Amino acid sequence: MTVLATDVASGMIEKINSKIAPLNLESRISAQQCSYTELPQFPQGPFDVAFSDFGGLNCI
Repeated sequence: MTVLATDVASGMIEKINSKIAPLNLESRISAQQCSYTELPQFPQGPFDVAFSDFGGLNCI
């Protein structure tokens, strides 16, 4: 399984990247700064699951 973590805030992408590297999870987790509305354009898709915690998916 691989995970693509996304957020519109660059600070949150920096935070997740700072946690990925020390755990050597670069081959399983990647992070991309973007809005959830941009996900259909991603070459990594289609996605099996989308999870949103206090984010855009909770508001639509």
